[in-house]
Amino acid sequence: TDKKNQEIFLKQGINLAKKSKGEPKIPQILLVDDVVETLELIKTYIETFEKVNVVTCTNGQDALEAFSKIEFALILLDVDMPNMDGFELARKMREFKSEHQIPIIYITGCDREGKRANIGYEVGAVDYILKPINMEFLLSKVRVFVNLYHQKKGLENEISKRTESESELKKANQNIKSIIDGVSECVCAFNKIGNLEAINAAGLHLLGMDKNENVLGSKFSQWVLPSDKAIYLKAFKVA
Repeated sequence: TDKKNQEIFLKQGINLAKKSKGEPKIPQILLVDDVVETLELIKTYIETFEKVNVVTCTNGQDALEAFSKIEFALILLDVDMPNMDGFELARKMREFKSEHQIPIIYITGCDREGKRANIGYEVGAVDYILKPINMEFLLSKVRVFVNLYHQKKGLENEISKRTESESELKKANQNIKSIIDGVSECVCAFNKIGNLEAINAAGLHLLGMDKNENVLGSKFSQWVLPSDKAIYLKAFKVA
């Protein structure tokens, strides 16, 4: 039954992670503890007060499977588990996705001398919580990392949109250049003060220049006949 429930939670997490591009993703939190009652209590409490989805696992192997399929905003990890403890699990996660530093909060029953905390920090933990768990305290920490996740995704979306816009602009400019270069008449573009910004092959040929010659940025007025210079200057409002 526990295994079946974990499979259901994992599928729910994957489905929620596959939101359409226009919709903000619901942050996913991975919760690992071998005590089912603890999992249900923490999951219910966090999801009641925060808009997140908590994926639960009772062992390290299931946690690694979930970790390989879902992008998590935070991992809550019990230290004391059979077969694979929290420290070993964290190491395997780091090895699997070394480029993605997902924050880990350890949950431990006893650490009066701080030895476990030191080990936890060495394998990638950002914080730890002692049992019995203060739920309000845990929730406050979860909110910090959920907010950081939202900020990160917002920045990534902004960069992605900007990169996409720049790519579209570059493609449009290339298309325009291709069309202009195929025109048999001289076609050129100037800025407001009459500096040459673009010229097609026919224009270069008219000026008696090779394509490789650097004419962009120069004053086009140097190629205008003296009899036409007044008209040219008036057109560009150059004193």
